Amino acid sequence: MIHEISGGMQKRLGIARALILLPEAVLYDDPTAGLDPITSRQIVDLISAMKTRYHMTVLLVTNDLNRAFDLATRVGFLYGGDFMKIGSPAELANSSIPELQQFIRGDIEGPLTQKGLN
Repeated sequence: MIHEISGGMQKRLGIARALILLPEAVLYDDPTAGLDPITSRQIVDLISAMKTRYHMTVLLVTNDLNRAFDLATRVGFLYGGDFMKIGSPAELANSSIPELQQFIRGDIEGPLTQKGLN
């Protein structure tokens, strides 16, 4: 039964279900949420391998920029309903946008928490 398998296995099953028909694009909604760092890395590696193997487009929504940077060629930072920055992982990492830098670093103090994101 699905509820009897681990979270990581449930994620893998969801990926298998999404890929069964070999779609041109797959949308992932926070595929590593609730997973430990090792299993999270395995899921990202699996998504990356499937993306490469089947030449598919992947759209990933996540609040884990490290995982997004691992997987993506382009990343968008959405805040307050608007994209503050879209670019390569390096462009986002090197951005001078204070909100983006606070999010990347995980700082408790900064413009995001001053505006009530917490």
